[in-house]
Amino acid sequence: MQVQPDKFQLLDGVISDYLSKVNTLTDRWLLEQTLYTGPVRRTIFQYFPFSPHTRVLDAGTGFGALALEIAGQMPTTVFGVDFDESKLDVAAYLKSELEQREYFYPGSDVQFHKQDLYSLTFDAEQFDFVISRFVYQHLDHPDVVTQQLHRVMRPGGIVCLIDIDDQFSISYPDSSGALKKLEQAFAELQLKRGGDRYVGRKLSTFLHQAGFEVQATAIQPQAAHSVVQSTDAGHQFLLNRLNGVKDELIANNILSLMEFDQYVGELGSQQDSVQFNANAQVVVMAKKR
Repeated sequence: MQVQPDKFQLLDGVISDYLSKVNTLTDRWLLEQTLYTGPVRRTIFQYFPFSPHTRVLDAGTGFGALALEIAGQMPTTVFGVDFDESKLDVAAYLKSELEQREYFYPGSDVQFHKQDLYSLTFDAEQFDFVISRFVYQHLDHPDVVTQQLHRVMRPGGIVCLIDIDDQFSISYPDSSGALKKLEQAFAELQLKRGGDRYVGRKLSTFLHQAGFEVQATAIQPQAAHSVVQSTDAGHQFLLNRLNGVKDELIANNILSLMEFDQYVGELGSQQDSVQFNANAQVVVMAKKR
């Protein structure tokens, strides 16, 4: 599909304005990540077999950025579902602001609903296209969710799953000291939540077992050489992300308050350093027979 970059810029502006006005927001770092990773996220539009008036389900929509992006590119009906009502409230606000700026493609409709992915309330065979991006790494029963996605998709419909696999992450020099300890703590927290940071390799199997016919698989690599500075936007995003889970790390006895403050303090005062980083996300497309 032919994308319209000006629509992406408008969405980014609305999100930035919202963040500048709001001081307290649960999982604020996730919305900041939406801005930070926008260029990478938008490359997935090349995989979307959209046609006008496609009916789309964004499963695990979060703050709704992807659902809003889709509805800005062509006339579609997009349902963004998530279990976190506070994130859906933000998504609804962003939608309202974009409507005032005539952002949406004529004929598009975006709806946000609180739903549990393990027991979707939609009738069977409702959607032409289902996408779930960076959701499966958080699921403790991904097989159940995949069965639900199969149920609500019409025959011939397409599902797209996108997620990480830490096996594809490398860096040089390796992270050391405070950063390495904080990365390990964050990974342990996700494991305690029931998550799986190696889920990328498993996505096609989940789809096959649920009755989908796997059509294509791809690895989307990213690589960068950078001089890391404590004032960089990426460095500040990392600090905000860690502070966003501070209480949870301490409550789960992964780090003590003293350890957390010590490591974040060391990271915040880090001098310039050179590093190469590479990682990849797994993309799997499948069709309902």
